[in-house]
Amino acid sequence: MSLIINSNIETQGGIELSSAYARITVVDGAQGTSLNVNLEYYPTDQAFLNGLAPTRMANDISALTINYDRSTQGTDILMLAHEAAQAVLTDNGITSIIAELN
Repeated sequence: MSLIINSNIETQGGIELSSAYARITVVDGAQGTSLNVNLEYYPTDQAFLNGLAPTRMANDISALTINYDRSTQGTDILMLAHEAAQAVLTDNGITSIIAELN
């Protein structure tokens, strides 16, 4: 699963990308009340597949902590993390889609 960013986004080095690829890691807090979400950005999915280092983005949306209720939201924390990250990006004017990996 990944986020495909289809908005212009600027790197910390000042380079503007017309699209980007983001991978997400998530950790469920021991009490089941929060999720720690980390985003890593790449210029393309191929850059990720080639093992290149993530790119730092000027918006610095790279770490989120979200409230989570395991009893009502279920256990698919990876999807919840992608939805939360997508919502934060949208709030910052960045459009994206959640892509399933085959």
